[in-house]
Amino acid sequence: MTYTLTLGTTIIRDADQAHIPSDLGNLDYQAYLAWVAEGNTPAPYVAPPASPLTATPLQFRLGLTQAGIRSAVESWIPTASSDIQDAYKYASVFFENDPLVTSAATQFNMTPAQVHSLFETMQTLSP
Repeated sequence: MTYTLTLGTTIIRDADQAHIPSDLGNLDYQAYLAWVAEGNTPAPYVAPPASPLTATPLQFRLGLTQAGIRSAVESWIPTASSDIQDAYKYASVFFENDPLVTSAATQFNMTPAQVHSLFETMQTLSP
């Protein structure tokens, strides 16, 4: 049996993903405490990944302009795959982790942190 800590006051029993409350009257919690007393250590809490940032087409293009890379991106788009071209022309929302963005980031030597920062800026621009 193994367990995983949560951010709250429950423990997760890994075998069945049961959430066990920190209650001394709970038999499952007593079993957990006995398991710890035997020298076992629960897995640490790991926060779920954050949702990717998004931008509207206008925010996306304004952000590229503000970053000084819009003309370079628009020069590169016609040389990219048809899927990338279609995404740039017709997407109703841009995600920081979608194929267009990751391909452009690779093309322009941008790190994931730089892309994230650019999307943070894009979200502040006119929707």
